Amino acid sequence: PDDISMMKTLYKTYHLKCWCYKQMFKACKVKDLAFNITSASLVAFGATVGVFLNPIALSVTGLGIILQAFIKKKNYPKRIELCRFAYTNYQKELNALKGYLRGESFDRKILLFELNRLDDLITDISPYIQYKTRVKYYKKFVDSEIEKEIEDPYLIPLKPVHLYSEPFEESVCRETVV
Repeated sequence: PDDISMMKTLYKTYHLKCWCYKQMFKACKVKDLAFNITSASLVAFGATVGVFLNPIALSVTGLGIILQAFIKKKNYPKRIELCRFAYTNYQKELNALKGYLRGESFDRKILLFELNRLDDLITDISPYIQYKTRVKYYKKFVDSEIEKEIEDPYLIPLKPVHLYSEPFEESVCRETVV
């Protein structure tokens, strides 16, 4: 019984992290694509118009080059890879936790050590979870009916579970960056 409540709590926590990193992965992919297309369009438009209207072409091309510098500074490809790494590893841990809740045997010390190691690694190399991403999570998944579905400890609900039953506070959601 004590292990089952611990597993449920761990599942809730790691579902939040997995979902947030997956959303950040998708957002970074969209931003990277949009900025690259816009930058390439501006440079191409400036080069094409440059034949006829030289001052306008220089300003448009310059804007495209400035946008490319912004893209390099933000380093979206690295963010995409780090968010993918984080959410795939959290998804693996969620799958393991589901198995343990269904009755697979586990060693509590080893499990907690592995989860701690994974959290330390992802905290060190991945971008932190933004507050607005957590707000989206709570708006989507905070539902009292989900808790009712977990009456049987060996059944995993089809819908993800939430961390808090009361409305979230900013101090609870915000992650501190050291």
